[in-house]
Amino acid sequence: TYTALMFIPSHAPYDYYTKEYEKGLELYSSGVMIMDKCKDLLPDHFSFVKGLVDSSDLSLNISREMLQHDLQLKIMAKAIEKKIKSELEKMLESDREKYEKFFDAFGVQLKYGLYTDFCAHKEVLQDLVLFKSSKEQKYVSLKEYVAGMKEEQKPIYYACGESIGKIDMLPQVESLAYEERLGCSGWIYNQRVLVGNRDLLLKHNVDAPTREEEQRFRKDGCEVIYLAVEGKIAALFVVEYAANERLCGYLQDLEKYGISILVRTADPNITEGLVEQYFSLPHNLVKIISPVAGQMFRDLTEEPPQPADCGVLHNGRITAFLRAFLSAFVLEEKTKLAQILLYIGVGLSITLLAVLSFFTALTQAGAFEILVFELLWTAISVLVPNAKKV
Repeated sequence: TYTALMFIPSHAPYDYYTKEYEKGLELYSSGVMIMDKCKDLLPDHFSFVKGLVDSSDLSLNISREMLQHDLQLKIMAKAIEKKIKSELEKMLESDREKYEKFFDAFGVQLKYGLYTDFCAHKEVLQDLVLFKSSKEQKYVSLKEYVAGMKEEQKPIYYACGESIGKIDMLPQVESLAYEERLGCSGWIYNQRVLVGNRDLLLKHNVDAPTREEEQRFRKDGCEVIYLAVEGKIAALFVVEYAANERLCGYLQDLEKYGISILVRTADPNITEGLVEQYFSLPHNLVKIISPVAGQMFRDLTEEPPQPADCGVLHNGRITAFLRAFLSAFVLEEKTKLAQILLYIGVGLSITLLAVLSFFTALTQAGAFEILVFELLWTAISVLVPNAKKV
């Protein structure tokens, strides 16, 4: 049991969108403060909430390290997240003007929560986020926008920018095309615009730097992207790439089970060799597919799934998905090994009885002999599959 008193400030603190800001609620145990800012009680997307929590179920002598793994604390954090969401939904429905003022102050944090952890919090936040409609010139939620869509409208387009005024100034791109492994080209104000690598510039007869000049920027994991307008280079971008170390082990294990990796990207710098180099993968394991091929693949895979006997449950993070995915193969491998050992055990038992009958005139095995054999082979059948490392 616990008591929580929480509120949302009317304005964001001066350091809210900086690294120095610390989230958390004051944590008490029967009126005695344990921690002034308990970070584990609030998810990052609700870090703007202030307040305190008092619980009689927490020990006064518990350390901060043990507190992070306390089951009661995790239960409270989950309940607090649900309560914050429900109160925000009530505000959105009952006092729209007040909610829009709140969103002006903290809406960026809610949008940030949609993207973090591979969209694991989408279900929690999607009804709380507002967007400015170019047609109505006011805030609308995703649910409200979908309700007002025409029957024949399928896609939803959006533009990103610092303000509505700057977004309105964005020019419309015409005839946008992806040129495989080169980049993108299109027309803006009747001028051809190119965004891609050096080969894209050469294909469209744009003077490009030599490879020796380009090599000055291509070091320490960096690659180069060019922006060209009307036949001239307008900008050069140095882009840094780095591998997610937590994914390396899982991706490397995929090769053992004969699984290839498909990467859908429009970035011309991301090649099979780059992915294999950064993740230490064997040659020919990775295949880069274009956005067009990726869309075709997605259309094929979006057919209604057939009923299955099992599924994979994970928390939305890519590492958790890969761990569960690979565990299925490990489990299947262990099951096959256990079946093989079972068949071997049956064969050995028949052979053993035949040999004993031939050489010792034993007409039937006694209870002791059968018990010893069963215990020995049960131990082998259990230990051998589990001895294989996951």
